[in-house]
Amino acid sequence: MAWARAQRRGFTLVEVLVALAVFALAMLTLQGRLGDRAMVQGQAETRILATYLASNTLERWGLDFEEGAGPGRRQGEALFAGRRWRLEAETKPTDLPGLFSVELRVWPAGDQGTPAASLSSAWLAPP
Repeated sequence: MAWARAQRRGFTLVEVLVALAVFALAMLTLQGRLGDRAMVQGQAETRILATYLASNTLERWGLDFEEGAGPGRRQGEALFAGRRWRLEAETKPTDLPGLFSVELRVWPAGDQGTPAASLSSAWLAPP
């Protein structure tokens, strides 16, 4: 009788191992989810910074657009928010003389895929 009471007071080794296995699987799932979340947050940060850079670049170009500038492509690099960026702008003529439509695309340096930001239909005119 004393032996039966002693066995009922605690968990068996098998029960403890099953509980640890379930806990470990839950932690692995959570770790994967947190890693995905960090990746998505990093991508969002890159898109936001690229949009700010594109907006600032178009504003600067609008203020000092070169005399005699015309349609064509411009490419360049920029350092913004501690990162290197690749910029590509395509300037096209509009129906209004002297005004140009610009599409500016921004990528993190070394990235060849879809642009992180793209701004278009900015109107620029020489002074």
